[in-house]
Amino acid sequence: MTREMGKVLAETRGDVQEAIDMTYYMAGEGRRLFGQTTPSELPNKFAMSARQSIGVLAACHAVDFPMAIPSWKMSLR
Repeated sequence: MTREMGKVLAETRGDVQEAIDMTYYMAGEGRRLFGQTTPSELPNKFAMSARQSIGVLAACHAVDFPMAIPSWKMSLR
């Protein structure tokens, strides 16, 4: 990014670190107990949500953070 866009090296490193941090955060979301599934009110019933991919992602973003912003969008989908 520094060579390609002329961004300051310290800011480029921060942008890359932000993408890494977001990836680690979203990877840990699978271990959390809250989400879209509501517990069943009936005894002896199991309720579950299954997420499936719906296709290709197209994301438009600003060029001021060319690595961090796309990583936010890709990891949240």
